[in-house]
Amino acid sequence: MKTTMLTALASVSLLAACGGSSSSVSPELRDAWENRQSVEYKGNTYGVALSEDKSKAYVGPSNNNFVYTMHDLRAVVKKGTGCKGNLGLGALQALGFNDDSNLSVVKEVEGTSPPVWPMGADCS
Repeated sequence: MKTTMLTALASVSLLAACGGSSSSVSPELRDAWENRQSVEYKGNTYGVALSEDKSKAYVGPSNNNFVYTMHDLRAVVKKGTGCKGNLGLGALQALGFNDDSNLSVVKEVEGTSPPVWPMGADCS
């Protein structure tokens, strides 16, 4: 029951924080995601892309059938782009998530499912 409640709250919080419904994928994300590359990490496949100005990275699992964490997402960004991904947990932290929490319970982020997680990118 706790996991179900956390999943529901996390999804609602992320959608509310990102200002949208499931049909509100930003043009920047959509454009970047069209040019994503596949990255294998710990035996799982992820997509990763950079915004045109390389200030933002987008990363997400190929499906929600495996466990992944914030640490994994940052490592995938580094492996796929050479950039350091910077993403805090924000609303998820208030719900008890940390860098080692299973993020596969979050089924949608910014209108994407499986979720595509946006994060700052440091490519210097």
